[in-house]
Amino acid sequence: MSLDFSRRLFLSLSVLLGAGSLALLGRGLLRYFSDSGAPEPPARFPVGTVPELRALKNPRKYHQGVWLVRDEGGWYALLNRCTHLGCQPALDPQARLLVCPCHGSRFDLQGRAVKGPALRPLARPALYLGPREEVWVDTKKEADPAFRLRL
Repeated sequence: MSLDFSRRLFLSLSVLLGAGSLALLGRGLLRYFSDSGAPEPPARFPVGTVPELRALKNPRKYHQGVWLVRDEGGWYALLNRCTHLGCQPALDPQARLLVCPCHGSRFDLQGRAVKGPALRPLARPALYLGPREEVWVDTKKEADPAFRLRL
């Protein structure tokens, strides 16, 4: 049994199969480049309770990518993301600085850049009291540098 394919039928099938393959490849590439894989963390979340923060002897607490810092005025938050390339600075307790491991930027505990290559200060997310004596942070809202939450 032999099949008699015409040139027109062969070309039509080739075009259909090629177009289908390209469509599947394009769909896969689009999904690959548009999906980061990990879900984005929530922008608002609790960082501690009022009694917990009042009891802290250390004026700093790290929670989910945010530093909570207490000074004589009250509590404020710093986003732990270097303004140079987005790395996560680590606390150097002796120097009282946040030091970026990627390129050596240094930030004081007010979030100001004291050594480059970062030139801008760390972002200050909004800090507020929740309904059940919880302290919340909102990383999508920026707080004024003079803001302090008094507990």
